[in-house]
Amino acid sequence: PIKSSAASDVYKRQGDLSGCTGIGEEGTLYAFSSLKNYMYYAVDNTVYRIDLSVSPLEAERQFALNGETITCLKFNLYRESANASRSYDLVVGSVDGAGKGILRVYEGLESEGDFSSVTPEKYTGFARIVDATYRERNN
Repeated sequence: PIKSSAASDVYKRQGDLSGCTGIGEEGTLYAFSSLKNYMYYAVDNTVYRIDLSVSPLEAERQFALNGETITCLKFNLYRESANASRSYDLVVGSVDGAGKGILRVYEGLESEGDFSSVTPEKYTGFARIVDATYRERNN
């Protein structure tokens, strides 16, 4: 990585993403881990991971949600120390063929950001999910 000239600790990396499956297509969603050097993206029902620290940049399929369309892909940053390890978790919202929203949370700390074999926490009974935020309790 090349350190930018900005006053903050921001790093910039350039690379060719043209070989990454479906990237840049209409409807593609993106999520960047601020704790790992990975970029995740979703095309239709499939999530891919790109390790930004290697060259050439290649997409690695993480998982597919058959019969669903992914509508939300993100990481939440938690402030409370009791929830700090959850900042590695990937949050995925989707909608099934009947229009019902499903929220999944994929554990990321133990899996080192490789969600391909993670069984997510699954929550149902929503409308179409476009964003999800976890409200921490202040004790």
